[in-house]
Amino acid sequence: MKQVTLHMITTLILACSVCLSQPDEVSLNVHSQTEMLQQMDEPVDNLSKIISEIEQAVQNNSAEKLSHYFTKKISLSLRGTESGMFSANQAHYIIRDFFSKQKLTNFRFTSKGTSGDDLYATGGGALFIRGKREVVQVYIGFLKSGSSYLISQFNIY
Repeated sequence: MKQVTLHMITTLILACSVCLSQPDEVSLNVHSQTEMLQQMDEPVDNLSKIISEIEQAVQNNSAEKLSHYFTKKISLSLRGTESGMFSANQAHYIIRDFFSKQKLTNFRFTSKGTSGDDLYATGGGALFIRGKREVVQVYIGFLKSGSSYLISQFNIY
């Protein structure tokens, strides 16, 4: 227990020093960073919980919950809008704006896989765009970070 607590404190100090040295790269808030650090100390079998939480965030059109899992830079491609590399903070606002205009419904991950240490998950759902229902595919790419995974790519096709 002491060793885990010491590891968490050390990780938090390192994260704070990185934040102070790179203010443009700061994640959304200290609360989300603390949650990520706690998850990094949990075993890898917690991966299904992380995937489930991300699936729920997408189902609820919650950019706030989704962004807790972003890497510092994220590749983003949203149907009919933005596409490119963005900071976690920029991606949060772009996705929030997207979800405020188009509601994603009936979303479920249908496939999960790995490529080396990296993980991906894909699924389908429907968007209501200008009153019309359109079927979409969602692709989320993850990078391993410690014993956890963070979103490095988020696409809605």
